[in-house]
Amino acid sequence: MKAHALEKVNFNDEDLVNSDVFTNKAIEYLMYYRNPQLPKEILEKEFNVAVDTILNKAKVNQVVYRHLTKYLIDGFKKFGFEKCINYILDNYVIKDDLCLDEQSGSSIQRMIEQKKNLPIGSLVPNITLPDSSGNIISLMSLNAEKILILFYSSSCPHCRTMIQTLREFYSNKKQNGFEVLAISLDENKNDWLNFIRTNNLRWVNVNDSKGWSGDAASDYFIYATPTMFLVDKEKKIIAMPMTTEEVQKLF
Repeated sequence: MKAHALEKVNFNDEDLVNSDVFTNKAIEYLMYYRNPQLPKEILEKEFNVAVDTILNKAKVNQVVYRHLTKYLIDGFKKFGFEKCINYILDNYVIKDDLCLDEQSGSSIQRMIEQKKNLPIGSLVPNITLPDSSGNIISLMSLNAEKILILFYSSSCPHCRTMIQTLREFYSNKKQNGFEVLAISLDENKNDWLNFIRTNNLRWVNVNDSKGWSGDAASDYFIYATPTMFLVDKEKKIIAMPMTTEEVQKLF
């Protein structure tokens, strides 16, 4: 049944973009890959298989291709399947240089810009921000074999949960040439100070009081928190882990 679900769809008929034909068929096809019993990580891989089939068929017409690509990204964003979004951006949007007509500053546009401007192996921009004592800390002056650059906000529930597990990992790895540069995007300095004290965060803590509009968030095209970059001693990107578990696997 799955193999025949898209057979009668004319992906070359761009007039159908103004109807629900393509989107309904995409949903129908994705449902064949949906298994609520699977863990999210496996489910995302299953959906990526479906994405390949849908978008490779859609490539016969650029209008249809752009339409379905944006639809899939928006859908996965709604349900929090960020790895599916990353997969589409890497393998279709950036690879084929698709223009999705995203508004400047939108989260998807920032994701695209981040992937284009900060690929694995690239040198990251310097970060110079004050620590809790007001001393200016520079990323380039940090001397460690591996540095995890972490963007977060104390008001972000997912950040708070992840930082708890990351703190434990950090205490075990600190002596092995590992450092964390945690950049708070809290605009209220007291919120940030209370957070690092309450959580006993002993890595390098800095704050950009301009938040999302500050240079650090702009230079790194931050579109969500937490966002992490693992860099080597030369400050080149090794990986962009999404969870503490992914950070652990890199050691």
